[in-house]
Amino acid sequence: MLGPGVRKLAEDLTARFGERIYVVDAPVSGGEDGAKAGTLSIMLGGSQALCERASEALAPCGTSVRLGELGSGQVAKACNQLVVSATIFALGEASVLAERSGLDLEAMWDLLGHGYASSRLLDSRKDRLVSGDDSPSGAIKYMRKDLHGANEIAEATETNVVLLPQLRAAIEEVIDAGLGDRDISVTKRFVAER
Repeated sequence: MLGPGVRKLAEDLTARFGERIYVVDAPVSGGEDGAKAGTLSIMLGGSQALCERASEALAPCGTSVRLGELGSGQVAKACNQLVVSATIFALGEASVLAERSGLDLEAMWDLLGHGYASSRLLDSRKDRLVSGDDSPSGAIKYMRKDLHGANEIAEATETNVVLLPQLRAAIEEVIDAGLGDRDISVTKRFVAER
């Protein structure tokens, strides 16, 4: 079942306005940095023709790709946030483990950034993880709704997920600790203070 919310929205709008309005879902990834640089990843869901029109309009914002019918963008966003949340928690935990073991955190991330641990997330948050600067930027609290959506998709597709329940619980714990407005790199502080 693809993006039930956006499909319901499309049905409601069509019932109210007929063919005067069309719906394409187009969630994005890349955060504030990607928005400023025009390098967002735009996940399109909808008919081929509508997605082509949307892609042209969204070109200044980044790269758009049609992933399937209406709702596909929402599924892709949920998958993206599953990977992002798992990665940022792993980076936070690894940073605390390394620091408490006496490693030079910056040197470690520079080295590991050339291997399989490399990621755009490590590249964009390495300095914050090293310095401990989790001042607001991409607030971690927004992952709550995306992981909720991922859970709905898992239930609808009868997928017995492993990480998702743990990540949802961890996000709730971060928010309950009063850290929800902090940057996603707050996972380092969160782990250190548990």
